[in-house]
Amino acid sequence: MGFAGRRNGNRGSFSYLLEFVIIIAGIMVSFLLNEWRENNREQEKKYQLLLELNQDLAGDSVHLEASIKLYEGMLRGYDSLLNNPNAEFNEDSLNFYIDRVTSYYVFQGNKSTYLKLNNDPNIVLNKQDSLLETFLVIHDQLYRHLQEWSSIDKRFVLDQLLPYMDLNAPFYYPPPPMMSFQGKVFYELKKEDAFMNLLKSGRTYKGAMVQVLQNALNTISTFKQRVDNQLKQAEK
Repeated sequence: MGFAGRRNGNRGSFSYLLEFVIIIAGIMVSFLLNEWRENNREQEKKYQLLLELNQDLAGDSVHLEASIKLYEGMLRGYDSLLNNPNAEFNEDSLNFYIDRVTSYYVFQGNKSTYLKLNNDPNIVLNKQDSLLETFLVIHDQLYRHLQEWSSIDKRFVLDQLLPYMDLNAPFYYPPPPMMSFQGKVFYELKKEDAFMNLLKSGRTYKGAMVQVLQNALNTISTFKQRVDNQLKQAEK
């Protein structure tokens, strides 16, 4: 009787131990399963961000291409006036040149995905997330550099060129549609060294803008190709 009781007691202890091990194992499995699910959600979120930033890059590329063409048009206006100061220009062409001389454009990249990445406290970037990190660098450094140059060109037009034109450009009314001045003001203004110096300065800024925009487009195009390749691999 005593022996049987001890044996039953040992069995009871073993059963309790087994139940405890099973409970601990269940908790661990549940924890690992939950961690696996969280990792999957995180990876899915990052994949969706790659899709969205790829769309942003596509839109920014189109925007950059249009900006380059616009600034190349401005450059043609400057070069035509600087290289042919004594020419008699066609009226429409001269209107175009003067309008481009007094114009500027500020590029603004799409910030939708950039803001999502920066404002989501649950996103943790790892070594394998180099594309997401590079995208942030593009906005923080490349786009900021581009905006600084845009600001320089804008300030030159607003603070120097247009005030000079307002004070010194002959008054011709009405100006062409969507323009501030009739092009023939050039025939009087070209006699002034101050105006010709402004043209030379403006040409420098516009040339710099074309170069900065082109460099940005090249960087975006190369990076977008990397994103495209990553997305294709993820789809396999």
